[in-house]
Amino acid sequence: MNNFTYEDLTIKATKVGKAVTITWQGQCAAKDPVAALMPYLQSVIEESKGCELTVRDNELEFMNSSSVKVILQFITGLNKAGTKTKIAYNANSSWQRISFQALTTFSRRMEGITVEGE
Repeated sequence: MNNFTYEDLTIKATKVGKAVTITWQGQCAAKDPVAALMPYLQSVIEESKGCELTVRDNELEFMNSSSVKVILQFITGLNKAGTKTKIAYNANSSWQRISFQALTTFSRRMEGITVEGE
């Protein structure tokens, strides 16, 4: 599984057996993050089929509101693929709590997708 870098954002990916972890680091401030990120995230969806995926956003320093759309599309794709997914964010960061609160609400109706503050 490949890593990804775009502007000030790096996504590190590891796969060990049936466990996949992607860690978002830096800042996601692209004007059109869907165009920049979705091809990579689509490959993560494909490569994670049959695995358990952990998405670690705790190291994300900043994310603009446009980035939430990318994450919603990513979660929707993971749900359609049936990939059991845990999305972790930094519960001590006020901006992350606020941003991921919407994702928590959105994911409640999806089986196998959880969003948790750590």
